[in-house]
Amino acid sequence: MARNKRRLSGKEIHDLQKIEKLLDNHSKEVKQNNQPTQQRKVEMKAKITSTESSWIDEIVMSDHGYLRSSERFNMDRSNALPFFRGQLKLSKKIGITKGEDGSESILFANGRIAIYVTLDLKVIKSVAKYQLVTYEPIKTKVAELHAKEIRKLERAERATVRKLEVEELRVNVEIANAKLRMHKTRSESVKMACNAHIKGLEQYIEQLKNEVEEVRVNKRQVCKSMVAVV
Repeated sequence: MARNKRRLSGKEIHDLQKIEKLLDNHSKEVKQNNQPTQQRKVEMKAKITSTESSWIDEIVMSDHGYLRSSERFNMDRSNALPFFRGQLKLSKKIGITKGEDGSESILFANGRIAIYVTLDLKVIKSVAKYQLVTYEPIKTKVAELHAKEIRKLERAERATVRKLEVEELRVNVEIANAKLRMHKTRSESVKMACNAHIKGLEQYIEQLKNEVEEVRVNKRQVCKSMVAVV
């Protein structure tokens, strides 16, 4: 006697459909992976290179950058931009550094050559040369120490800037209240006390600004030194 066939449940049909879908996806993946390996590597490398260097091919140089390339590299305007574009393609990104004028730049380095680029990667702001470390074992250790110190200073910079911003808001309220009290009172002693309090608050904010600048000066020095070991 023939055995009756059992009907599949809805769950079993659903599971079979999932398995069929997985097998179909796997077949497509295998087919794709069967392309020549070397060809895929070449295509991937070309794509990455094009993406990474496209902004370099469009970058320009500021008047200050041309001045520094003439002073420090003895280059005229016609040779400077092509040379530093080439150096950028070989450079390592050190990080963001703030100059003495307060503006921020991205520092790139290759050997002794330092290249300062605007944050939007459109302009070479300045170029410089720094001392080169040639002994590889020491160079690696010094590079690691520099990178660690830069990260520490970046954390310190963020913390001091944040503290300055918060304290400026708080101090501005205190100064406003002191000025209001000076305006309302007729007492000279109260006015003198309020004035002294305001000056003390202003000196406190100035001290915090100096702390921020000190961290940034140290960070600039470490970044310049880092150029020698990358």
